[in-house]
Amino acid sequence: MFWHMMRKPLDLHDNLQLFVSYSLGTAVVAYAQGTVEWGTYFLGLIVLISLSITMKLVEQYFFTETDVLSRMEELLKLNEARKPGDGIVIDRPRYLFLILALPFLLLSFMGMWGLFNAGAMRGGALVMILMVALLTGLANKPPLHLSQSKFRDLIDGAAVILFPAGFGNLLQSEMVIGLSIILSVSLLMLFFALRIVLGLETYDEDDRMDRETFLLTVGWERGMQLHNILLLIAFFIPALSLVVFNFPLELFCPLLLAFAVAVAQLVQMVRIHNGAPVHWKLLRFNAFATFYLFAYLTLLTLLIR
Repeated sequence: MFWHMMRKPLDLHDNLQLFVSYSLGTAVVAYAQGTVEWGTYFLGLIVLISLSITMKLVEQYFFTETDVLSRMEELLKLNEARKPGDGIVIDRPRYLFLILALPFLLLSFMGMWGLFNAGAMRGGALVMILMVALLTGLANKPPLHLSQSKFRDLIDGAAVILFPAGFGNLLQSEMVIGLSIILSVSLLMLFFALRIVLGLETYDEDDRMDRETFLLTVGWERGMQLHNILLLIAFFIPALSLVVFNFPLELFCPLLLAFAVAVAQLVQMVRIHNGAPVHWKLLRFNAFATFYLFAYLTLLTLLIR
């Protein structure tokens, strides 16, 4: 029962994306300056992950109505608890999500306290982590319901990729390094492409359930075209930076392997657009592989230099 309640907040993929983007910002500092404060790195990671889990538990409080809650209500005999003297029904199990969120919130505060004491939580880093909290909070809190709107992917991209990368960067350095911006924006393009693939797989269901999503707003055909453009932009940015901004060649060359996987993904999407049978497992695997291979090769190159 506990695992059913915590499955979404502890989702491996969501937390792994936070880890990747945050580590990317830190690795850029290691590449540029040659040193990293690992104690600061782990404290920042604790703050980021625990804050994310807290916000997802808050989301469960606002939006989740599952059979798990019904079974828990029946088991705990709390569904008919009443205040003495009136007939108000108190929905106590719903508040268990907030109770579960408290230790994670406390853990994030302890991590922030440690960062302040170490002098690592400067103004820029504080702004970045507050933006993560703000965007995640706005996405989960009524009446905005942004997590169920067509803007969800844009908000998630900023809260999961851009600001965590900036947070990792600014915990280790007093200014954002240009290389961090280039890599995090490229990773953001792959993040959006991955979301389009996942959205296409559930497109019919979302349409049938009248869900408001970005892909339903732009249409599946334009979404597929946008997917291909995003993949190309993700690798065009480092290629252009190689010429214009002196992007390191030693960092660019390993990305060609990720580009080969991205080309295979693009070819699959073009074939599907032209009417070929859809192999969802293969397409989904390819999309995840492109995203994580890009991140892995980038991190590996930055850290072993």
